[in-house]
Parts: sequence; C-alpha cells; structure tokens
Amino acid sequence: MRKITHFPETLGNINGKDVKKKRSFLLEFLKPEALQHYVPVMDSMTRDHLATDWSPKKEVKVFPLSKSYTFALACRLFMNIKDPEIVLKFANSFARVGPGFTAVPINIPGTPFNRAMEGGKVIRQELLNLIRQRKMEISEGKDANARDFLSRWLLDGDDDGTIFYDMDASNKIMGLLIASHETTSTSITVVVNYLAQFPSHL
Repeated sequence: MRKITHFPETLGNINGKDVKKKRSFLLEFLKPEALQHYVPVMDSMTRDHLATDWSPKKEVKVFPLSKSYTFALACRLFMNIKDPEIVLKFANSFARVGPGFTAVPINIPGTPFNRAMEGGKVIRQELLNLIRQRKMEISEGKDANARDFLSRWLLDGDDDGTIFYDMDASNKIMGLLIASHETTSTSITVVVNYLAQFPSHL
C-alpha cells in the first residue's frame, strides 16, 4: 500500500519517535474543540451538495454521490481546496488508486496495481506542488489563520527545509484521504439506505 501512496524516498525514514509525534498532532487536530470550527463548513457543503446533486433528481445513486461529497469535504478540511475543478482533478487520479490496494502487486502496464501506482504518482506530485504553494503563502502571511490540516501542519511542524519534509507532508495527506474516503462514504450509504427502508424513523 505504501508503494502506492508514499514517495519511495521516504519509505526508509519512518521511526517510532516520528510516528508518535505525528499521531499526537493528528489527535490535536481532531479533538472536539478543534472540530467545532469545521461544523459550519461541513453544514454549508452538505446543503450545497444536496441542493445540487440530490434535490433535482427523482432517483439517486447514493454511494457514488456520497464518495464525491466526502472527497470534496476531505479536500476542503485537509487542504482548504475550494475549487471544484481542482477537487475533480484529484478525484480522478484518486479513483485509480483505490483498486490497487486489493490487486495483485504486479507492476506492469495495464494491471490495476500499475494504474494505482501511476495514479498515486500523479497525486503525490500535485500534493507536492500544493505544499510548496501553501508554504509560500504562509511565508507571506496569507495563511496565518487557516484551520485545515495542511496549513496547521506546515505552521506547527518542524520544517527542516528539505524536500523530505514536503514529501512527508504529502504522505500524511494521502493517508488522511484514504482513511476518510471509503469508510465515510459507506457509512453514509448505509444510513441513507436504512432511512429509505424505514422512513418513519426520520
């Protein structure tokens, strides 16, 4: 899995102390006091999504729509990406990555694993470009009050000025996107299916 999601140069640089520090930072990011700041964003995006992709239709396919919604939400909360075109660009590459996790790890052209490797490479490079741009914005004082994970990480982290720090930040974002995507989409689909079967419980 890490061959798909991580920069190869960083695979040998993982140590227990580093992992513990990053886990502590993530817990700080997800504590209730911090999460309350994201509720208005989540509420606004949910309303917009329902109004645009659900309300105009007589019938909807919940799972693909929930995947689209949760990915856009993750891009907003983790990276503060608001542009739908940029989200779609990430989503298209991300769609190539998922099947590779359960595929036979044969990296030859045409295999699901190879497509996942190529998709992961595209995402990592896009994330690296985003990280460099965000660091420039922070240095210019444009992103001092941002609450997304990437900005907080770059503001509070121990940037050593090397490419490995940027790559490591990219690895973390990839992990968050993967962890939050399928599980959240599935949960939403299960809940909606239940409410569709038992509308009296609404």
